[in-house]
Amino acid sequence: MHAMPLCFRRLALLAGAALAACSSEDGGTTESPAPFTPGDSAAPAGMSQPSGAGGAASTDVGNYDRPAGMLIGQGASGSGESPAAGEGTALDPADPSDVDGEIAIPVFEDDGDAPPCVGCVELQMLVNDINQRDEFMFNLGGMAGVTRVTWNIIVPFNSDQLFVQPFVDNAYGTYTDLDANAFAIDTPAQFVHTLAGATSATNVGLAIGSAGAWTGDMVMSLFVDSVTIEANGTSVTRSFDAGVEGLATRTSAHQPQVVFHP
Repeated sequence: MHAMPLCFRRLALLAGAALAACSSEDGGTTESPAPFTPGDSAAPAGMSQPSGAGGAASTDVGNYDRPAGMLIGQGASGSGESPAAGEGTALDPADPSDVDGEIAIPVFEDDGDAPPCVGCVELQMLVNDINQRDEFMFNLGGMAGVTRVTWNIIVPFNSDQLFVQPFVDNAYGTYTDLDANAFAIDTPAQFVHTLAGATSATNVGLAIGSAGAWTGDMVMSLFVDSVTIEANGTSVTRSFDAGVEGLATRTSAHQPQVVFHP
């Protein structure tokens, strides 16, 4: 047998010394920890259990404030206290047997736009182009000495491209835009037609329609709550409380109609 070279003998001695130091660092040989068993909160042999407040053993998993056994997906207690193992906030599934087969479904009904008045009439016409016009009137039967006609009207829509104009027979009053400066929406307003002198009146009415720059396509409406005719120092009023009281279409160019709102 050949003698071991001096360098190999030195390496062997150093390796033996390192192994002896590792085995004696904790006063004995290192033991392998016992296998982990699910649900076992005890620390395996050779491993220390984390301590809680006052030195008592804690069931919290270190660094996460989660108790052993807490279900995946549950957060730590917001109060700083760990809930009991297995406690959670999951909701029980719905029991189909609790449903009686009748599930109430909400129904939303559209009643449409309510008129801004009752006991009134609505004048309607289609406006889908520029300079369109229709007229509405009632017959006074040739009342003599008429000097002024006052219409109490309500405008539901403002536009400087829609208008209203009063007339008595062939005498027309002021052409007035239905803009916000002249009429507040859904607010009664007096629309006065003053004649140049006392005259005999047969057909008294209003014209409505579109102006030269209108671009819409809609049914235009104008509501009439009442009309008062002054003649020979007296006055006569039609209130439209019971019906249209003879107010009808004078022309029929753009589907005009008169609607009574009781």
